[in-house]
Amino acid sequence: MNNTRFLILEKSYIIRQGIKTILKDIANVKIIEDTNYNLPLDSIIENTNPSIIIFNCKLLKEQASLYKTLKSFEDKIKLVVIKGTNKKLHKNHIFDLSIDIDSSKAEIFKNINLLINEINPLSNEEQTSELSDREIEVLKNVAKGKINKEIADILFISTHTVITHRKNISKKLGIKSVAGLTIYAIINKIIIEDELDEIQ
Repeated sequence: MNNTRFLILEKSYIIRQGIKTILKDIANVKIIEDTNYNLPLDSIIENTNPSIIIFNCKLLKEQASLYKTLKSFEDKIKLVVIKGTNKKLHKNHIFDLSIDIDSSKAEIFKNINLLINEINPLSNEEQTSELSDREIEVLKNVAKGKINKEIADILFISTHTVITHRKNISKKLGIKSVAGLTIYAIINKIIIEDELDEIQ
């Protein structure tokens, strides 16, 4: 899968950092710009060639030219808008995904991954083919919240072997966090959400 390139347009430092933290846990993602400065946006987009732009809906009101610029790229780039809780967006929206500011990390992970899969569509078999059967079993148990010792007992292998499998899984998928691996497992139907406790 090719790297999915993100451009973040957000004035709030805290929100920008939160977005970046979440994106870093998603496989094959590259943050190409983290900006709120006043260079011409069309120039930034042309120079950085993002796959997805994440922007705060407030910017549409604050910068009159932003809507027109984003709309000119809507057929080429996926647009993700961040909005406040219960905030209604204009019916003539230009986004592919809306993220509520109070959405859980798991929900954001899932929706962004679905959007990424639209850009780089792969079958479930293709997405998981790089993992061995044993690695898939380890991943399934990681997603269920099992610790290394529990996974070792369930699969009748040593804890050291579990740790080795987990390192290989993270390396192959480019995902380091448990939350990221869990969402990957859900997206690729390695595990169903009903089997999980809610991820905070």
